[in-house]
Amino acid sequence: MEQMERIEEFEIGGKNFMYIDLTMLKNTDELREVAGVVKAAVAKYPEASLHMITNLGDFWLDSESMSMFEQCIALNVNYTKACAITGMDGIKKLMVKAAAKKAGKSGIVFSFTKERAIELLLAQT
Repeated sequence: MEQMERIEEFEIGGKNFMYIDLTMLKNTDELREVAGVVKAAVAKYPEASLHMITNLGDFWLDSESMSMFEQCIALNVNYTKACAITGMDGIKKLMVKAAAKKAGKSGIVFSFTKERAIELLLAQT
């Protein structure tokens, strides 16, 4: 999968959404590439206007990937109005919550599907 294909931008009810697919990344170099693409895409939006959904299904978690994920959250926190994470449960969910809190983002919604995440974000804002 090309890194640009991992990002989908769309609008629902006048609200800007960005879906980021981080599934099946093989290493931190790929994560770094996607993070650069996401950073450029997010910067096109006004602050506090973006509803972001990130799919972390089959995402490997180690100290380096969590650190990079935390940095990505910190870079994008000013642009996001609401965030959702899909594809996670258990200990991985707790690790992601901790990384988000450390990066200054609270109130993240967790869902197993993109469709449900959209519903939850629309209801939240």
